[in-house]
Amino acid sequence: KDGEKKFIIYSMGNLLSNQRVETLENIWTERGVIMDITIEKENGKTTLTSVKAHPTWVSRTKIDRSFMEGPAYDYQVFLAENYMPGGPLEHTVDKETLERIQSAYTEVNKLLNIKF
Repeated sequence: KDGEKKFIIYSMGNLLSNQRVETLENIWTERGVIMDITIEKENGKTTLTSVKAHPTWVSRTKIDRSFMEGPAYDYQVFLAENYMPGGPLEHTVDKETLERIQSAYTEVNKLLNIKF
């Protein structure tokens, strides 16, 4: 409206959730994003100077325990950029998990299409 650059984000996905593609048939339920923004204030004017998305993927692994008479699970949030080619954790997960993490990274960034 006033010519200033704005950034709006909402519905950032699931940081930690029991929702899975296997149960809900929706790949987006196990994806999310952590936003990294830089805000500067100078002479009474506040400016957003940088915006970066950090896509996440939630893993759910059954563990050898029960909870409320049902199976128990271990949940982990993976910062997807660490599992991309050349990333520090690329070789620490199995192939299927790696593919799901890398897909989350690519698809979340594609959806957000941040040009800031």
